[in-house]
Formats: sequence, structure tokens, C-alpha cells
Amino acid sequence: MGDELNWNKFLIVIIVILAGFMIVNIFMTFRARTSYTQVYYRAVYSYDYDGSVRTFTTARLVFDKYEDMLKVRDGINSESLDKKMDYYQKAVARIASNLDRTMRVVSFNSSATIVSGMLEISETSEIENFAAVDENGVVDTSLGSNKIQLRGEASVIVEVPQDEQHLIVYSTTTKVRDNHFVLKRIGKIVFLEVKFKLN
Repeated sequence: MGDELNWNKFLIVIIVILAGFMIVNIFMTFRARTSYTQVYYRAVYSYDYDGSVRTFTTARLVFDKYEDMLKVRDGINSESLDKKMDYYQKAVARIASNLDRTMRVVSFNSSATIVSGMLEISETSEIENFAAVDENGVVDTSLGSNKIQLRGEASVIVEVPQDEQHLIVYSTTTKVRDNHFVLKRIGKIVFLEVKFKLN
């Protein structure tokens, strides 16, 4: 029972991270144990010139059973920060496993509250080497073949420094302000790819 509880906590902690990157076996296992629907998702990835990123994520989930929602909320809020960091680093390592760089989680935290009958999960993190940086200082936000699964009212926003010079902006993005690019497509898609460098 203890191992199962810890596994559930692991699933819960990473359910929202990184726009639900396709760690298929984990999500399938989680859904088999807990019936929920993601109705809202917003993730902001704020990049710096060294390839690091700060993330700010909010998701809202609707559960078939109220008691399941309470368990998930309590599981997220009661887990220690060290454990959350460990789980998050493992999930990030999976994303980096087919890339030519090692990502390191500098900070991570998550919390859950019940809002209007839905579970709202908020997460913040800072990750080193999340983006690639070449010898010319060009930062590339692409994550290769890694895919994200967007459902419900979902948006992913890439924010680059205000004084950047954009080199390439791909068609999956909508530029809403000088330094913000937004992805609102639903389904299984590759992560936004924006390249920028310091003027």
C-alpha cells in the first residue's frame, strides 16, 4: 500500500509539469486509477540567454469522484519539497534523454486548491539547460521529438527577454507581443520552437 501511495504521488506531482509531455506509460497508469478531465491549462516558459527557463503553470481538473479530488489535493500539498524536487528532476531527465544536454532542476514547487468544484494545480520551477545554446549564443527552445498533449482550454506561452533579436519564429506560434509567443492548438504536438539571441 505504501509503494502504491508513493507511486500515485509521483504521478500527481508530474501530471501538470511541462505541459503534460508525453510520458505515456505514466499517464495511462494514472488515468486507470483516477478518473479526471483536464479543462484548463496555462503554462508560461520564461527563457534567459543561458538556456535556463522559469515555468509558471496552472491547470484545472474535473474529477468524477469528489473523494478522488480531495486525495489528489492532499497528496500534492502534503508531499515534501525534497520529494517533489526529486520527482520533477526524474521527469525532466526523461525529456532530456533524447537530447544532447543535461537539464537540472534548480527549484520546483506545487500546490493544489479546490476552486468552483475543480482541482486547481499551480506549479513553478527553474530549470538549467532547458534550451540549447550554440557557440554563437543562439538560444533554441526546441525539445526535439518530445511531444506535448494539450486538452481543454489550453495555452503554452514562450517568453523571451525583451531586448532579444528573434532569428526564427515557427508557424506553430502566434506572436502576441514583442517577446511572447503563444501556442493554443489542441492535441499531441511538438513543443514551440523559437530561436533568439542577444543583440
